[in-house]
Amino acid sequence: MKQLDFKKLHMYEEIHQQADAVKLTKEINLDKIKLIAKKIKEKNITNVVLSARGSSDNVCVYFKYMCEIFAGLPCGFAAPSVSTVYGGKLNYKNTLVIGVSQSGQGLDILNVIEEAKKAGALTIAITNYETSLLAQAADYHLYLGCGVEKSVAATKTFITEMYVLGLMCAEIANSDYLRKNLDLVPSLLEETLKEEENIFNLAKSCVDMYDCYFLARGINYVSVLESALKLQETTYVKSKAYSVSDFYHGPFAVVDDTQNIFLLHGFGRCNMNLYEMFEKLMDAKANVYVISNDSYFTDYSKTLFVPRCEECISPFAIIEAMQIFSCFLSVLKGNNPDIPRGLKKVTVTR
Repeated sequence: MKQLDFKKLHMYEEIHQQADAVKLTKEINLDKIKLIAKKIKEKNITNVVLSARGSSDNVCVYFKYMCEIFAGLPCGFAAPSVSTVYGGKLNYKNTLVIGVSQSGQGLDILNVIEEAKKAGALTIAITNYETSLLAQAADYHLYLGCGVEKSVAATKTFITEMYVLGLMCAEIANSDYLRKNLDLVPSLLEETLKEEENIFNLAKSCVDMYDCYFLARGINYVSVLESALKLQETTYVKSKAYSVSDFYHGPFAVVDDTQNIFLLHGFGRCNMNLYEMFEKLMDAKANVYVISNDSYFTDYSKTLFVPRCEECISPFAIIEAMQIFSCFLSVLKGNNPDIPRGLKKVTVTR
């Protein structure tokens, strides 16, 4: 079977569009985001509910950490079946409800937004389709504007969703620190792509892999969730993501010298947690791969380094590296990451 040319794949091309995509997303949405931040203060919003599926759900994990750390607003996740299946009615007083869907066609996400709006919530939709039902249902729509995404695996829609939510957090928190760091994301994405040769070599070393765990903590929990998902849907490698803290509570028992582990880490507040887990995995003789920007791992041969940056934006670099890794590994395994088996671009759930 002839191997695909990965440079001709939609997934590969769309990953390479991400730096430009986030610039355009900011240009399209920043004024509206500032207006939303003002409205949040006017309505005395005290909590946030997030509703999404798949990669978009992982995006919301990033916003939860950022919003709670920098803006002090508690964030929780909607369970759509509460209303769609069980008919439950929720009290959304002083609540911001955000629905995130690249297509805007998820009926369960739409239902959450509609029910929340009826109950007095301030509602926001984030989609890549201006005319979608979700975009029209919310009080405010943030349009990604990143062009049609042809690959089934979400890459540029994921990164732009994460970026627009980061921008919103910066305005809600009125944080110049976040604004300055988010301005660095386009160049960070471009710098990360310069590591393609090293990423390809890592993928070659993993061709025979059939299962693995992804571990991180804190802000980079989004990185392990999204990386495990990308690996599953493009390579069919069985992957599971954990917070380092949760991995100690039972799952560590599976670790032996046959177990594959990916540690994803951005230098920052969680350093000691990752160092301790790394040493424990080394003692257990696990097969560990590190994707990080932390010099602590300089002498470890199975480390893929991404550019150094502040922890708050490190998921952009780490996730992009793992997107490319998944694309390469899929091709090397004889798959086509643009059309993974059993999946469609738009999945409608109720």
